[in-house]
Amino acid sequence: MPPRKSSASEKQNKSFGAEETPAEQRRRFKRTKEVWTAITGKAMQLRDKEREFHGFQGELRRYGEGLKDQYEKSKAIKHVRDLGAHREELLKIVLSQSGLIPNKYGMSTCSARVVSKSGHSSKELDLLFYDFNNNIILRKFGDTLAFYPTETVLGVVQIKSNLTYREIDSAFDNIASYKRLYRFKEKAGTGTEGRRGFGIIFAYSTDLSHEQIHARIKSASEKYDTNELPNSIVILGGSVFRFGDDDGGYLLNVKVDNVSDLKVWGDTDIMGDAFYRFYVELTILCNERRVRPINVEEYYDLPHAIGRYSYRFRYGVSAETAKCPDHGEYVRRLSEDAINKIYAYCRDADPIHWLKAIDLARGDKGDNIEAYERQPGEVVIYNPNQWPLDKILMSDAGGLIYDDLVLEGMNVWVPWVYDAKEHFFSGCPECAKLVRRTRLARPGTA
Repeated sequence: MPPRKSSASEKQNKSFGAEETPAEQRRRFKRTKEVWTAITGKAMQLRDKEREFHGFQGELRRYGEGLKDQYEKSKAIKHVRDLGAHREELLKIVLSQSGLIPNKYGMSTCSARVVSKSGHSSKELDLLFYDFNNNIILRKFGDTLAFYPTETVLGVVQIKSNLTYREIDSAFDNIASYKRLYRFKEKAGTGTEGRRGFGIIFAYSTDLSHEQIHARIKSASEKYDTNELPNSIVILGGSVFRFGDDDGGYLLNVKVDNVSDLKVWGDTDIMGDAFYRFYVELTILCNERRVRPINVEEYYDLPHAIGRYSYRFRYGVSAETAKCPDHGEYVRRLSEDAINKIYAYCRDADPIHWLKAIDLARGDKGDNIEAYERQPGEVVIYNPNQWPLDKILMSDAGGLIYDDLVLEGMNVWVPWVYDAKEHFFSGCPECAKLVRRTRLARPGTA
């Protein structure tokens, strides 16, 4: 009896369990699995009498059954946070102490976050795999939390005790926050294959039916780009799900990235081999990932990440800080709306040589070609109103009146006149708090 499969079309629902309640489906699945588990278990016992090792199947099945047994015993733990932490440790212990993971791969020992040189970081991740020989930890808070660079991280696993609708959504969100750090889709034949990390959801149990999980995975996937989706969803003793097309489900990023009409495929674990499936997928994905050397200089002073984009002040702290006469120094920040607006204009605007822009701001002709060639460099000036540069870049006293930013690799000048008009940069946070308190105390105050 082959494992049952489901695709997005759900054609098989009409003939297989369509009228059953989730509870009835679970009972039928449990009975069927017990029969097949007993048959294969008996066969392995007979093989064990003939020789010590007759294949990986028995060993991995025992690890899976051991995990399931420890999961059941852990139900005695009453505190929810302790329970979740303990169950995360169960999988980590099996993988680390069993010898299943090659020494060239490292495993996180506490909650982890991944950081990119753009300044973006992932949400907290349960289990992280990295290149042992090249990895560094950027920052660590005791045995609680550690930060890793994107270059050496192979992939992540989100561990769930009981896979509910809410846990599916949160696991998707955390994995997307990690995979989003790589910012590109992999295309076969372009040299990008294997450069982006993987994400797996591993669950010990679920009260949902196969069809309910399938439907939730489908709806959850619609909120993300294909390159942000989990590579696999594995439920110990339940089902294994992947994304794919009409031909089947795929494991590798490069395959899923190039699917135009995404489908969800799921296999029920009739044979009791879910842990084996998880382990095989994990090893394939770790082997597929190609890491890059870390340039530590790129992590020395990270830009500010706001939404999708990031920026830095070219002249550092001196330009980044301002002083309020009442509350002292504070850090100036761009809002997400501001950075989106500036980037949307600058990405399509024509650049200009930086020295030529200064010459024009001084009222010169901007034709000193020899000087421009000696000091190369281009800037993009945020100037949607097309105002003359001598009116927006330099004061009457000859001082520069713009902010010099590095925005998504572009050198961008934002004249102060636009900041005054559109309030791009934040002001004093303490003053802002006072304004909010005043509005709360006096409703209707502008």
